[in-house]
Amino acid sequence: MDDNLNFSPQPDCAVLLAAHGASVNVDSAKPALRHAARLRSRRLFAEVRCGFWKQEPRLTQEFAALLKRSDLRRILVLPFFLAEGYFSQEVIPQALGLARTSTRVGAHEVIYASVPGLHPALADVLVARARRMVACGGLRPEDTSLVLVGHGTDRNSRTGETLALQLERVRKRAIFGECVSAFMEMEPLVARWSELTRFPQVLVVPFFVANGLHAYEDIPVLLGICDKVDMSRPRHFIYSPRGHQLRGRRLWYAPSIGTEPAMTRVLLECAQDAILGPVAKNQSE
Repeated sequence: MDDNLNFSPQPDCAVLLAAHGASVNVDSAKPALRHAARLRSRRLFAEVRCGFWKQEPRLTQEFAALLKRSDLRRILVLPFFLAEGYFSQEVIPQALGLARTSTRVGAHEVIYASVPGLHPALADVLVARARRMVACGGLRPEDTSLVLVGHGTDRNSRTGETLALQLERVRKRAIFGECVSAFMEMEPLVARWSELTRFPQVLVVPFFVANGLHAYEDIPVLLGICDKVDMSRPRHFIYSPRGHQLRGRRLWYAPSIGTEPAMTRVLLECAQDAILGPVAKNQSE
């Protein structure tokens, strides 16, 4: 399948990939930078930049740099967040002075895209990752519980809805014995994973964009893989292809879904929907 879809080059449009980042974990920025580089390599846009809320390069500075370009008619802001929540709906738009999906800023039309966590194509990425884990572990999918883990927060009531949407899309494919959700900070809690699942093999996929503080350090402790947060522990232990024997089950833990190379295609589809609109895109196909 063509990575560029049927998306014609947009020479008057620049893309700003807006990500969270972190001040204490350098791995948090890696997926966003890699996806931005992949989008840039497709040569579909006048420019592709990546900006962060918590680290350099700063989101507001990258946005200001694009506004200085007189050759651009449009700037597309792609929020690299899986959940439609506090940061994607409030923090980022307010920081950039965006009031709606399309905002006029000087001579530029600024288009704010939907988060990739809402896009139907993300279900394909989730299934592909889970299938690889199943194949690697020599498991029977029908005897396996798939657990999709999100952060969860009381700051935005829609935080869990995005995860639930993708989980239902995966569940309808009837590949795994069961598909359940769990969260770090709201019910059902990921620490109760053995109560939430009923099959002997359990696959846990973090619904995060990066292997940062939560996905790499906190969730393994909540699952029981580790006793305490330890940034020096080897990655091959956390993501062991042999899994972990815990609470009478065998549990496999995957890297965050946002690290998947196929996420670049999901971002491109979000860009296509924002620029052309879903109706126009479907007509072109």
